[in-house]
Parts: sequence; C-alpha cells; structure tokens
Amino acid sequence: MFPMKKIILFVLVVSIFSCKNDDSNNQTDMLNINLVSGINLRETADQVPLRFGNPNIFVSNQLVVYPNLAYEVINIYSQNVITDVYFISGWPEKIHQNVDFNDILNSGLYAETTISGLSTLKFNGTDLFSTFNISNLEAGYYRVFIKTNNQFYWDNFYKTNSPTSNTQIENISTFWN
Repeated sequence: MFPMKKIILFVLVVSIFSCKNDDSNNQTDMLNINLVSGINLRETADQVPLRFGNPNIFVSNQLVVYPNLAYEVINIYSQNVITDVYFISGWPEKIHQNVDFNDILNSGLYAETTISGLSTLKFNGTDLFSTFNISNLEAGYYRVFIKTNNQFYWDNFYKTNSPTSNTQIENISTFWN
C-alpha cells in the first residue's frame, strides 16, 4: 500500500507542475521576431496610417514603409541610407495589445544573423528611398527589417495577391477588431 501512495503523490505533483507550464506558454513571446501584433495601413508616405491592433514596430521616426497593403512592390523611405532590407514571414496574433512597445523595442534587439537566417527575401540598398519587388512573396503578414547606419528598424505589413480592395481591408479590420 505504501508504494501506491508514492505513485499517487508523484502523479499529483507532476500534474500540478505541467498545468502551470501549459498556462504560461499559451501566448507568443512579445519579443518573438515573427510576431505581428498589429499593422499600420497607408497608401503613401505622407498619409496618416490607419492603425489595426498594437503594432510591434520600431521605426523611431527614421523610416516609412508603404503601401501597406502591398501587392507587387513596397517602398521604403529612410532618414539615412538604407544598406540592407530583409523580409520575414509574420505570425499575426491579437495579443499584447496593451504593451507599450516603445518602451521595450530597440535596434539591437535582434541579431543580424538571426534576421538574415529567417528572411524569405533580402535586398541591398544604397539610397534614402528604395522600391522593392515583393511579387514573389506569398500573401500574408510580414515583418520588414531595414538596416541603416548599422542599426535595424522594422515595420509590419500585409502582402496581397491582388490589387488592394475594400474587401481585403474589411477582412484585416475584422481580424484585428
């Protein structure tokens, strides 16, 4: 009878600890490089963006990425010369909506080797303004990492497989609201 009590106690302890682990891992880490917690839609560089969710972006008034939604090309205007641009597939999740990402994101957060290793598309730039052909990317959410002055900045965008329509914008709005 005594060994049975030990087995029951062991099973009980294991069950308690495994439940706590499941509860703490049910959300993507807010610093995960693939996480898209929101996006800013805009057609032009000077347009005030339409915000959906809580974008986990780090642009620091250094650059503008447009259009967002993007179909065949994406434009990037930077305050400094763009040296490298990386596109990484994103995972949209409506989590961390109350986080102030301005307090936790910085240009040294992700290593260049990590960004480069995860990128599905890479370009080199040599100008303040560049247009990039993204027509070969599949439709979905992406994070674009821009290197300028040896620092990384990034934005989130949505790649479409057809010219932007009101239906696509409504679908994005429905997802984020």
